[in-house]
Amino acid sequence: MKRLLLLVFFIILFSLSPNFSFACSFTEFVPLKFNTNEYVFFGKIIGYTDKVESTFESYNRKIKFVGFGLKVKVENAVNLPIVSETIEVFSSYPKDTACTKAGVSLFELKKEFPVGTQVRVIGQENDKLIGNNNNNIPRIEVSFANQGHLFNNITKKGTILSTNESIFDYRLSLPLYGSKFTTDETFVWLFEVRKDLKRLEQTTSQNERFTILKRLAFSYDYYEDYENLIEKYLSDETSVKELIKLKKNWEKKN
Repeated sequence: MKRLLLLVFFIILFSLSPNFSFACSFTEFVPLKFNTNEYVFFGKIIGYTDKVESTFESYNRKIKFVGFGLKVKVENAVNLPIVSETIEVFSSYPKDTACTKAGVSLFELKKEFPVGTQVRVIGQENDKLIGNNNNNIPRIEVSFANQGHLFNNITKKGTILSTNESIFDYRLSLPLYGSKFTTDETFVWLFEVRKDLKRLEQTTSQNERFTILKRLAFSYDYYEDYENLIEKYLSDETSVKELIKLKKNWEKKN
């Protein structure tokens, strides 16, 4: 049920994009495996890129991609495949039944992300779509297809939604859907998952690993992914059984 609700929410979210069709297929959400190819960071909008135009193939058709990007100053990084003070971030969305990617206009970017906006970003390089920057500044694509994430990290009331050090309770995620919360608030758990997976990579403490894995038991994922994650990071059989039981009970309830 919870995955159905999440899927419906994503469909509603992306239906706000022009020309979007509900026939476009979707993939499952974040697998519990740290992806070293993802750029995961907090940043501040410092400007906008020039227009990018490229041609790519989709279903044996040549498609023209046109879009503008955000120039984002990296303030705190969770993971950067290429370390850089500035990263160019391009959003794309599916515009038809074939999930053909379309870019975002400069007008829309300035309206949604004015200069100075504090953001959370998850994206990956896609040189076939947005090309490379001549100034050696990384260019990344943020889209549903690559599990992307581009949201304001500060609410209108001035509340900071996530920091490098913040700890998230994933049991709070589901009640956010269909509530009074904004999408910036609702989808913060997607960013928090990356932070916890990175923490698992960085620590050798079995106690700390257990604590992180216990939090992740309440996140959204394939059950098999979670079991693999436990077996990878925990050596104590009793702890492994405890977390597997916890996860199974949570899945039954939700």
